[in-house]
Amino acid sequence: MRLTLTRGSAPRGYAAPLEAMPRIVITAAGLAADRSQQAAPLHLGWADLRWSSQPHLAGIKHLNRLEQVLVANQARDSHWDDAVVLDQQGNVCSLSAGNLFLLESGRLLTPSLETCGIAGTRRRLVLEQLAPALGVAAEQAHISPEQLLEADAVICCNSIRGLQAVASLGDRSWTNFAMCEALHQRYVDAMAC
Repeated sequence: MRLTLTRGSAPRGYAAPLEAMPRIVITAAGLAADRSQQAAPLHLGWADLRWSSQPHLAGIKHLNRLEQVLVANQARDSHWDDAVVLDQQGNVCSLSAGNLFLLESGRLLTPSLETCGIAGTRRRLVLEQLAPALGVAAEQAHISPEQLLEADAVICCNSIRGLQAVASLGDRSWTNFAMCEALHQRYVDAMAC
């Protein structure tokens, strides 16, 4: 289920009307796959586009997603499952449609979202519940592309995919999916409640 809240109809122009009539749209669709089953690991590439910096919108999921459309098109045309996108400073931010975690020295790191990106619900679940339940430290950090490539494992998440391991990024490949499997089991248990 997806809930979308808009300020409603308004006359032409960008300024919000003084007396807005909010509109709520609720849509429901079946999942494409059974999320209780661990999905196949993803094969990723590097996006050519970088996310725009706008600290006032960083972390918020809003309806202006043209950048995501462009990156998703590049991933599709390149035969990748998705693409890793950097911010304007050259730090890893996210996928076109998902948050990233990397496993480094026994701890999980996820990109800081100070200037761009979406603070997804599954990202928050990993940070606040799933990783702590496993006794694994999870924190936000500035992550360089080199640091991502040197990670012991990479995991992505979003509300549609759930948690999914990354098998490759460009020429780099991973075969250690144990952390993703453990988080996925905690995820399945949390969703069953």
